[in-house]
Amino acid sequence: MRTARLVQRLGYGAYLVATVAFFVGLARGFPPGVVRVIEIGLVGGSILLAPAILVAYMAKAAERDDLEHGR
Repeated sequence: MRTARLVQRLGYGAYLVATVAFFVGLARGFPPGVVRVIEIGLVGGSILLAPAILVAYMAKAAERDDLEHGR
């Protein structure tokens, strides 16, 4: 569960970098380097976040099930 939270933070961080880069690009006319940072941030965030969210959800569901069944 701890690893899933760390990966989620990294994924959201990648989205944050992409968002900041987008606004920098908006102000500067989207130079190629800024566009590359946006692309890497969005793709990297998606690759990291999707499995991390699923793993965190499954872990929470398993903990809840264990509590309900006294395990």
